[in-house]
Amino acid sequence: MKLFSLFLLVTLVSFTHGQSLVDISNNFSPPYVGGELTGFSAARAQCINKDPFHSYVDSAQCPVFRNAPGVLVDDIDGDGCEDIYVSNGAGASNRLYINDCSGSFYPVFTDTSASAGVEGFDHDSSGVCGGDINNDGIFDLYVVSFRGSDRLYLGVGGGGFSDISDSSGIAAMTAGMHGRGCTVGDFDNDGYVDLYVGNAFDPLHKEPIYIASSPTRQANTLMMNNGDLTFRLSLLHDINETLITWGVIAYDWNQDGATDIMYVNDQAAVSPIDPQTFQLIPGADQGRIVLLQNDGSGNMVDISTQVGLKSTVPFLYAPNLQAWMGTLAADLDCNGKIDTFHTNLGAHDLWYVSGSAATQGNQFLDVGSSRWYNLGANDQFTTTFADGLKTPFGWGEVATDYDLDGDMDIIFVGGMFWGYDTFSSTTPLVVLQNAGLCSGHFVRDTSFPGQADRLSHDDHALGVGDLNGDGSPDFVMASEADWPANAVRVRHEDAAPVPYPFPPNPFEAEAFFFQGDMIKKDPGCWGPAPCLYEPYPAGTLPTNGSLGVYISDGATTNGFVALRMFGGKGFISGGGVNRLGIGAIAYVTPTFLPGEPLATGVTVTKPIVAGESCGSQNSLRQIFGLGAHRHATVEILWPGPNGGTKNYHARLTGNTDHTLYEIPCDTRSTSLTFDQYVACANGALNEYKTAGEISEHGKGAMLSDAIAGWHKYH
Repeated sequence: MKLFSLFLLVTLVSFTHGQSLVDISNNFSPPYVGGELTGFSAARAQCINKDPFHSYVDSAQCPVFRNAPGVLVDDIDGDGCEDIYVSNGAGASNRLYINDCSGSFYPVFTDTSASAGVEGFDHDSSGVCGGDINNDGIFDLYVVSFRGSDRLYLGVGGGGFSDISDSSGIAAMTAGMHGRGCTVGDFDNDGYVDLYVGNAFDPLHKEPIYIASSPTRQANTLMMNNGDLTFRLSLLHDINETLITWGVIAYDWNQDGATDIMYVNDQAAVSPIDPQTFQLIPGADQGRIVLLQNDGSGNMVDISTQVGLKSTVPFLYAPNLQAWMGTLAADLDCNGKIDTFHTNLGAHDLWYVSGSAATQGNQFLDVGSSRWYNLGANDQFTTTFADGLKTPFGWGEVATDYDLDGDMDIIFVGGMFWGYDTFSSTTPLVVLQNAGLCSGHFVRDTSFPGQADRLSHDDHALGVGDLNGDGSPDFVMASEADWPANAVRVRHEDAAPVPYPFPPNPFEAEAFFFQGDMIKKDPGCWGPAPCLYEPYPAGTLPTNGSLGVYISDGATTNGFVALRMFGGKGFISGGGVNRLGIGAIAYVTPTFLPGEPLATGVTVTKPIVAGESCGSQNSLRQIFGLGAHRHATVEILWPGPNGGTKNYHARLTGNTDHTLYEIPCDTRSTSLTFDQYVACANGALNEYKTAGEISEHGKGAMLSDAIAGWHKYH
């Protein structure tokens, strides 16, 4: 019998500014029935009674947490409507919910995981990502395991899958690993997507939280696609640090056509600073943001220090001394550079330092708030410390233009069921609006509805898509555990383990600690004497997690464009990009046509990413807000050698879906004459037309745009 499982009770709700939420959970059929949790609280109480000071002693079977779910949103069965895949953890089946594609504003979802062959009941699943590993136009799924081998499901069409974990080599390469998240990218530019997995530790052991050299910590894994449905371990990836990696993302950070890797790590309880000298202990800075730069062949070099993501100065808010949980990449200030945002342990994780040389006096240091790192013209990342906004515990995160005003906003979820303590932190749905027009400064949008609805959910996973196809972003989130209404809630400041209050926190009135699932037998026990624990009474303990799906009602007059990529590898002559265009970068500028009284908007730059957030993946159909505009000019930088290939698309109609096809002829080319360039573009478009992908009219419009792009750069 397994002690850990995740039960997903699905809630589907609608939101709009100023309106209430509508629960239409009956739109998921049948309702999910998950595994059991019997024995979890008792097992933890027994471990803490053995080890009352929460050290690593006697920790062989002390559970840290149950497991961490992941979500993926995309058109998995190829019918044009977006579906949902949820990796549910130990003792419960994964779930594939297929959209009925009826055109209803509130679509109905049917669980097809059993017939599709993607349940993975015995898998202890955590993160999930996906793409098209063989460029056949059918979506494939990669599911990470916290305790066992990962799974690779090859799409066979019609929403069905074949498990090729063994034949592909994935099962052998990931055996015994403890993965959390995965990301997909073509790291060697051969037109086939590869896989990168971030590993953490075995959730049944708490030793890795305290000991950096714990054997249950493992290095991350890079697996290269051979192009024949098999994979190999990369020999060009020599970053073998055994950190606790929660979030991974593959994107082209410097826009040179090569897909790079960023992963974020958790300092956990490893002490990073010598208390006598206030200097960093060599190798103890575990909570790092790591950026691996790709030379285009899959050879990765750690450049974190060079770009400002690692500090040798012993200040506690250094980027390499944090508890990073999730990661995303988008141009947040519209300067043409791709910035990053990372969720963290929360502002309640505050260090109070008394009169040390490191702090110049008694003060609080907020080392827990989530932060974004802006990439400047000198290719240096600098943090804004969230503009001083103290944020709660965060896990999954997305960058999306939720109000369609023409810039990227940030939404994240969080909460933690602490398996090695007696408290559980909880977080509302956090909505950070990009102030003004793409200022890169963020303010909390308290008018966004549904935020308090997540307070009783310890959410780990978050993904964004457009489930009803109306152009407004919709959100899918999954929790590790939920709390009943009568659970004991404690304000953050009242839960402080030291006799002083926390500084003001704008989330303080909402974010709580729950009293956990254990209670001291002697409430007065404190200090060096061991304190014995026992589970709380039935009815106050956390219940199995749930799935929340929030549908935007689209109540805005702002416009949008929705973009999907189509890579030409194996489809047209000279095509070199994977079928779903993973790794491309979109540059979207809201614009006007003659007679429209609007100036051109700011350009938003966003990579096409497969696997980010925290163990989750957003839809590859990207939505860009246009504000009051009704058209857009779009440029695409396709991944590839020699800086990649750039295509140009003018006058794209707003409030419409567009598929952008790889044209293997660079609008910036200096090696082609104009006539050669036009012949190249015309030939590629003719092949798409012959294959039935585009019409004669569509071909003419794309060729006209390609010619306009040439003239822009020449």
